Amino acid sequence: MYPWDSARVIVPLVLGFCGLVGFGVYEHYCPNPLIPLRLLRNPSAVSLQIQSFIQSMLIMWINYFLTIYFQAVLGVSPQQAGFDLMPTIVAMVVFSIVGGVAMSKLPRSWAVLNNLIAFAIMSIGLGCFTILTASSVTAVHVVLQIIVAGGNGLLLATLLPNIQGQFDSEDMTAVTALFNFLRSFALVWGMTIPSIIFDQSVNRNLGLVPQELRPLLEGGGAYVRASKEFMQSFQGTTKDQILDLYELALRDTWWGAMAFALLGLLLVALQRPGKPSTPSAEDPQQTEGEKEKAEA
Repeated sequence: MYPWDSARVIVPLVLGFCGLVGFGVYEHYCPNPLIPLRLLRNPSAVSLQIQSFIQSMLIMWINYFLTIYFQAVLGVSPQQAGFDLMPTIVAMVVFSIVGGVAMSKLPRSWAVLNNLIAFAIMSIGLGCFTILTASSVTAVHVVLQIIVAGGNGLLLATLLPNIQGQFDSEDMTAVTALFNFLRSFALVWGMTIPSIIFDQSVNRNLGLVPQELRPLLEGGGAYVRASKEFMQSFQGTTKDQILDLYELALRDTWWGAMAFALLGLLLVALQRPGKPSTPSAEDPQQTEGEKEKAEA
């Protein structure tokens, strides 16, 4: 781990930012751009792309830091932590099916309400994650996982069709490529941002633990040592102090996740229902009845 003013931290960040700017300039002048800039002139589509970025980032954020909670705070093994994460996985799959079916059966205006409900549920659930402690019973984290994963699942199968519905058929390839790029890019930040929040919270609250333990936990040490074995090496008051430190750091991490979910909720205000489906050049045989059904 290096301090923020270290060249090892600053140089990659600056180079990465310059690379993104350079890519944007190149795309502007390129005759056949990979990501046409016209895709970014639609406020509703931009809102949906950012919502997708946030949703993808929160998937990584939640899955990774719940396992830290299970191992460091509840003191379970990595195998048990994976099992304890099952409510998130199962609920996300189930609610993604619900979201997809609802989108196919309900009017196009449902897409906006779906995202509103999804981000509202996630915001509430992530806010409730802050109450999780070493004394929380299993039922509490199971129910909260289902709530958060429910919101996440509602978005999982619906965001891409919603984004595609903002454009004509000739832009489908480019807009799908942008969608996939942003979701992959979000996974990186789904690890980076919460890790920064977690480490900064630990460093800020190191006064809770004895002086001799602080070198083990500062500068990312608590993040690296978040395990059942590490916690079992302490007893009594010392263990309770370390638990308090982890609980505070995780609480700050969940507040950060809730802030991003609330940002997604605000972005829904810019979203508009997609265009009705129209026959494309690849589908010239669409009947009048199919056209009427698509426009319904």
